[in-house]
Amino acid sequence: MSIDLPFTSPAGVFVVVFAVVLVMPRLAERLRLPGLVGLTIGGIVIGPFGFELVEPRGPVALLGGAGLLFLMFQAGLETDRDLLRQERRQTAVFGTLTFAAPFAVGFAVHLWLDFPLLAALLLASCWSSHTLLSYPLFQRAGVTDSRAVAVGLGGTVITDTAALLFLVVIARIDQGDLSWEYAITTGPVLVTAAVAIMWGLPRFAAWFFAGIGQERSARFLFVMVALFSAAGLAEWAGVEPIIGAFLAGLAMNRLVIPGSALAAQIGFFGANLLTPLFMISVGMLVDPALIVSDAETLRQAAGFTTAVVVGKALAAFITGRVFGWRRAEIAALFSLSVAQAAATLAAVFVGVEIGLLDESTVNAVIIVILVTCVLSSFVGDLVTTRLPRPPMRVERLGKRVLLPLSGPGHSQATVPIAAALASADAGTVVPLTVLTLSASPVQVRERRQEMVRGVERAVLALGAEAESEVRLDTSPGSGVLHAVVEQDATSIVVGWKGWSTRRETFFGENIDALMLRSPVPVLVVRAGAAASVERVVLAIDDSDLRLDHRPGVRLAAATATRLAAANRTPLVICSESPVDLAAYGLDPAMRQRAGDENTDLVTLLTEITGPGDIVVKGLATTGLGLGNRLVRLTRALEGRTLIAASPSRTDRSRREGIAGPIGVSRPSA
Repeated sequence: MSIDLPFTSPAGVFVVVFAVVLVMPRLAERLRLPGLVGLTIGGIVIGPFGFELVEPRGPVALLGGAGLLFLMFQAGLETDRDLLRQERRQTAVFGTLTFAAPFAVGFAVHLWLDFPLLAALLLASCWSSHTLLSYPLFQRAGVTDSRAVAVGLGGTVITDTAALLFLVVIARIDQGDLSWEYAITTGPVLVTAAVAIMWGLPRFAAWFFAGIGQERSARFLFVMVALFSAAGLAEWAGVEPIIGAFLAGLAMNRLVIPGSALAAQIGFFGANLLTPLFMISVGMLVDPALIVSDAETLRQAAGFTTAVVVGKALAAFITGRVFGWRRAEIAALFSLSVAQAAATLAAVFVGVEIGLLDESTVNAVIIVILVTCVLSSFVGDLVTTRLPRPPMRVERLGKRVLLPLSGPGHSQATVPIAAALASADAGTVVPLTVLTLSASPVQVRERRQEMVRGVERAVLALGAEAESEVRLDTSPGSGVLHAVVEQDATSIVVGWKGWSTRRETFFGENIDALMLRSPVPVLVVRAGAAASVERVVLAIDDSDLRLDHRPGVRLAAATATRLAAANRTPLVICSESPVDLAAYGLDPAMRQRAGDENTDLVTLLTEITGPGDIVVKGLATTGLGLGNRLVRLTRALEGRTLIAASPSRTDRSRREGIAGPIGVSRPSA
């Protein structure tokens, strides 16, 4: 029996490909080489210039192209939009420099190599673009929230878009059909595509997740459809599909929560299939014999490589020096931007098709791709552990909302509040049931299944992510406090019956103990009668001007802001006298209803609120309840949802600065 090579059957192709994915990264790491380099070498070995085990075209090329789109999509998903917004100046500077520096150096080198003017310009635009080849290294090291990584990702959008648009212009000039009509029609198409992806996609995704998307598999499939639809839309608009893939990731990164089941599914699919296949497909294009054969190819490759490395290094160095960055951050920026891959190949092939470039130039470009990919991986592998830790920052209140469940009533009251907080901060709700130590495995399993079918589906239907947790502990209070640490919670939402007995203090023994000992803010919810939310009302009395009350007011303001945004309802400030809203992180122009000298807060709230309102009141750090107004508030506001916002009172939280305007301060991971 003979074996025909290359393999054409699905069994033959995929056994070879998956063997490379399994063996080569681990072999490379044994040799102290980055795993990505091992995949590239594996592509050379099985490709047409190696043992010819697999045809470079066909399924490997198709899935490799999908891998590049996925790489850009995942980069968008994990981009911290708040950090990117904070670093917008750095992003704009780097995006401009990483386009201009390689372009200028490359253009000079190409003229020295005797390329015609248009060919020199086209090749110069190739070196301006780059591929985020080393991004998985930063991802695995857990440093994607570094400012260098954020700026590198933002700069990719700027430089790749500019380079690919420049390519279109050069091609049109060479063909003699660049006109004002083309420019006028192309602009609106690009804007329409960008609006559809950045504005339309997240809204459609939120609607889908609240309905059919309650099923995990449906959410994953929707994300894949969104990724490739956005890439296709960008291609239709006249730019490379990688731009659409990156924008789709940016558009959906508040819906795909880091650490959630959906994020794990997406990451597993990409890390074990699409990204490795992209690296293998790049390796299959490399002919090692070219390195030692054609002198002209080697001469061009040396010039091209110099242009890329010098240009990208200059851009990273100037950006870092201007903004006072450390060497490791500059090196990270260089690692993310130096690799040349699919965008470069696409531009070169366009040049071949229109006759500006020849086959020798293509071979030289492939050598450049190999060298820059290896360099990018090496530098990235060196600097991931040397990047400075980001400074202390305030975590979002709704990032990890712990939702203790003690009964069906509490579930119905607190689920919408917890889901609204989590969705406003792109966070996760963690429904928690604490069972006694005597609970059997069957009871634990049944309770977990009940939570998945009930509370978890309810949270998913409200547009937030959920991860149910069942734990055994000595008491419900201890179980909740232990879960706060284990789940890295940023807030707790608990239900309250709305009254307490004489033997209980304020909210009841369990809730009072939780508020005293919790290292994170606690929101106590007394449910109202209305099914829908009409308004969110932030209640502030004159005593809140005292120093010990201010943390509670800031927490209440942060809670009210998120609830109003999540429910898309007005936020009204109700106070006994006019308040400086800016002191509590609120917009000074926000609507404020203040009483007069003869009107106290309870009377004012009774007059202006109705059953559809959510009333949020902050608590002092020196006491548990709302003082002597607790009974009056609960009775007067019957039918309204009442939330008492309690900042953390533990010594640990005060020492670490946990109590604050929007939640928990901790070092970024």
